[in-house]
Amino acid sequence: MSRPTRVARTLQELLERDRALATLVERSLRTARSRTEGTLDPDLLDALDWPQDLDGCYRYLEGFVRWIPQQSDSPAWASSAPQRRCAQEVLEPFLKNAPEYTVEERIGAGRPNQPSGWLTSNQFSARALNPGLRPIAEPTDDLAVTSPADCLFQHPYGIDGESNIPATTVEGTHRYGNVEQLGRPLRGARHARRQGEEFGYFAFGGSDTILLFQEGVDVEIGTSGGLRRVGTPVGRCRPRS
Repeated sequence: MSRPTRVARTLQELLERDRALATLVERSLRTARSRTEGTLDPDLLDALDWPQDLDGCYRYLEGFVRWIPQQSDSPAWASSAPQRRCAQEVLEPFLKNAPEYTVEERIGAGRPNQPSGWLTSNQFSARALNPGLRPIAEPTDDLAVTSPADCLFQHPYGIDGESNIPATTVEGTHRYGNVEQLGRPLRGARHARRQGEEFGYFAFGGSDTILLFQEGVDVEIGTSGGLRRVGTPVGRCRPRS
């Protein structure tokens, strides 16, 4: 049995044993749909897969665990109505209660720094910094290593002569054992031409950043905890004698 099927099957077996819970789940599915019909944009409601019974719920779960983000040609995704933008009442909790998101570094005069505003949650996740907030430390020193993203240090890995690394699971989903595997998604990607130049961003939230160093260079990377911001020193290279 594949993992996606097992996820839905586990829920199904639970609800078959507990019929009272099954009744409550099915009722909640119908209630959620009925409450939304009067408030959600009709095009968006029509575009969403919204189960209203247990069989539909199991099918939805099996599809969801295999889900790959994509956008259909539904009219719901073509609209940029102002009510869907990240309004001030949405930003306020981040500004007051979640300083680690540094939302204030992406707004100007109380508004998002993107002229149209952040039209989707994905645009909010990939929001750009205001200019000048992340200067590159020691920009003329080729031996200085600076952080390529606002991130946390996780682990250093050695690489052998065949480009193998210890088998590592990233984000709990992808397992790598060779630098070649890591490089495949980057083929054809644009690379930065100048220090500090943006050449990519994470969509649908954060991800992993991996620093690779050429053979023949000893690298000392600071392993202390805490947030590393773009451009701040994180290590130093020393050519081997």
